Formats: sequence, structure tokens, C-alpha cells
Amino acid sequence: MTDLAALQATLAEFRDARAWGPFHTAEALARAVAVEAGELNALFLWNRRPDLHRVAEEVADVLIYGLNLCNALGFDAGQIIADKIRGNAARPVVGDGFVKP
Repeated sequence: MTDLAALQATLAEFRDARAWGPFHTAEALARAVAVEAGELNALFLWNRRPDLHRVAEEVADVLIYGLNLCNALGFDAGQIIADKIRGNAARPVVGDGFVKP
């Protein structure tokens, strides 16, 4: 298992080595996550069995941009994921598995 904090640090070093900091705004990175998620979704659009190597590459892109967004906003990715899991676990589950408003 790889430590998310270490990956965030590696991505920050990668960004800084290329002087990409000015381009890594929260807005730009949020849009990049959406673009990469769209590319991932497109692999499944007409193919129920997409090439898993391509799927893995697109998942990696989504995660990389997500971690870059965490860096831009000063979030600890591991912490916000753990917080979200705890929050989800605290919600009641109703019949079909979906929480009703």
C-alpha cells in the first residue's frame, strides 16, 4: 500500500520541478478531474469490457489530479478520505441501501 501523503509530496515535487505551480489552481485542477473522469467514462460508453490497462491509466489520471487539487487547497488526502468514510458510516441505511432524505 502506498501512503497518500507521500504521493502528494511526490506530485508537488514533480509540479515544482516543471514550474507548473501557476497552472495548478484549484479551478483548473477541478476541471482536470472532470475531464479525466470523462475520459474514464468514455472507455465504458460502448464497451462493457474495456481494456483494463487503459482503465487503470485513466483512474490514475483522475487520482493524480485529485491529489494535485488536495495540494492546491492544503488538504491531507488521507485525512479527508478517512473523514468521509466515517461520515458515510454514521448515516443510517434504509432497505435498498440508499439513505432517504
